[in-house]
Amino acid sequence: MKCVKCEIELAETWKHCPSCGTVCSSPVLKKDEISGKTTVVAEKKSKNLGFRTEILKEDSLKRDNEAFNTIIDDRYEIEDTIGCGGFAVVFKAKDKKLGNRTVAIKRLLKKYLEGKDECLQVIARFQRESSVIASLNHRNVVTVYDCNTDEEGYYIVMEYISGGTLRDYLNSKGVIPLEEALNIVKGVCQGLSYAHRKNLIHRDIKPSNIMLSIEGNNIVPRIVDFGLARLNSEGFSDVSITGLGMGTPFYVSPEQRRDAKNVNHTTDIYSLGKVLYELVTGEIPDNVDYKLLAQNPSLSEIILKCLKTHPEERFFSIDEMITEIDKLLT
Repeated sequence: MKCVKCEIELAETWKHCPSCGTVCSSPVLKKDEISGKTTVVAEKKSKNLGFRTEILKEDSLKRDNEAFNTIIDDRYEIEDTIGCGGFAVVFKAKDKKLGNRTVAIKRLLKKYLEGKDECLQVIARFQRESSVIASLNHRNVVTVYDCNTDEEGYYIVMEYISGGTLRDYLNSKGVIPLEEALNIVKGVCQGLSYAHRKNLIHRDIKPSNIMLSIEGNNIVPRIVDFGLARLNSEGFSDVSITGLGMGTPFYVSPEQRRDAKNVNHTTDIYSLGKVLYELVTGEIPDNVDYKLLAQNPSLSEIILKCLKTHPEERFFSIDEMITEIDKLLT
């Protein structure tokens, strides 16, 4: 069974897709039962990580009966479709003006160019994502090279990360060894620390929004998808759309569920605690069972503090969380 939006495999007991938050029907419907289209899924293995990444391929680069040009701005040549979501499609492409550098291009689906209120809000979110990422320069945040519009709509050009997502990696391994899990989460912490110092809150930290790149023998996590990000001070106006979802079930903090517009940086700490729990237990973090962490009280304390119901009881900052992770790594 697969999610009808993002195509990841789902367990029949799940109420929401852990990747995109889509409500699961009972039984979960396959995509071809809804659209009538035949989807071909190609499996590829990373030579370095050895995990399976599912890459969605549709004839003529189609998504919801929409076909995009294979050349963008007489510069970017599309080679493959590497991901589709409810709002955008992501392509692998070559930048012909810069030595055929491989890039990832995230393009808003054409159906959101119709001028309806919801479409305008989705466009605002998409434009904000490009602005947010373009303002960040950190090893643990994906780099944006370009953002523009053409006759087919809005697109963002980003660095191409070949390693797949943390969701792919976790799905293939089931459980991540403790030291490896802590190092991955520490890298995410460092990226979030940088963003938080700029008063930027991500608000949608989850395994599918963490890419994994390879640097030598190291796995380096890179944060992506800042579409729900907002400034923790004056800045971007907030975009809250019914059905869009401000965060993803399983990972979103209690206060963000109640009022997504008025959260602080500790909402990211909560989400990261859920991610760490999932990495070391292999369990979807719907209801956290601390009995699964009983053999490592120090780890349990870190996760427990991240997941406090009241934001003021969590780590004061991401840097404080890094200090506790370092204690476990030494």
